[in-house]
Amino acid sequence: MLVITPDAYCRQHLKDFHNQRDVLLQFIISDVLLTHKMALSLKLPITDMEAFHEQLTQFSGSLSPPNGYLKLFDWYDGGLLGKIRSYCAHFMDLDKKDPSLNNVVDPLIKIMHELAHVAWRTAHTCCHCTVKKPDKPCDIAFLLKMLRRLAATLERIIKVAFWVVLRRFSDNENVLYFIVERRYEIEALSDHTFTERLFQNLFANGIDDARNFLINRYTLRGFKHYIPIIIENCI
Repeated sequence: MLVITPDAYCRQHLKDFHNQRDVLLQFIISDVLLTHKMALSLKLPITDMEAFHEQLTQFSGSLSPPNGYLKLFDWYDGGLLGKIRSYCAHFMDLDKKDPSLNNVVDPLIKIMHELAHVAWRTAHTCCHCTVKKPDKPCDIAFLLKMLRRLAATLERIIKVAFWVVLRRFSDNENVLYFIVERRYEIEALSDHTFTERLFQNLFANGIDDARNFLINRYTLRGFKHYIPIIIENCI
């Protein structure tokens, strides 16, 4: 008789959960937003290079994964950018195994994966260029250029996610609720019209229809406690 331990059950449950592509997309967006928030915490302009280097080392260290791609449950030491890259890689693996997609990876997910790798490399470059070198002081202009590149890359990931939602999750209330719940964070990184433009593409009456769609779906599921957030953010 096969005995399933609680630990094995939890691992399988987590694995099944992470095999849902709508969940992976939410993870990607969530960690991009958190990375952006951490980037904003860097104190600019730079007045104390040593203090800035320490801050940047903590920043980059928390965002950079070990060598190679991370396995599904080995994210804990990899940091945010490592997780984002791993989420995208896992998303592509699921596409390859999906007969309904002819086992072909969505080009948009490939782009997100490439952008995640660019962000990861940029974070490393930022950190390395502040390392003390007796014969070569830090190039501040180059460092600021790399930080701007990191911010721009994160923004591009969000913009690609916009089209992923349109093409693949237009009827998925979980993804659409996530967009509504994180609306103002997303718009702070992308632009203030992100949510309105998304819902104008999805519904005849834009955000008003989106609000009604989500209220109806979550009411049917018995999750009425989510309705105030939907109403508050769908205006």
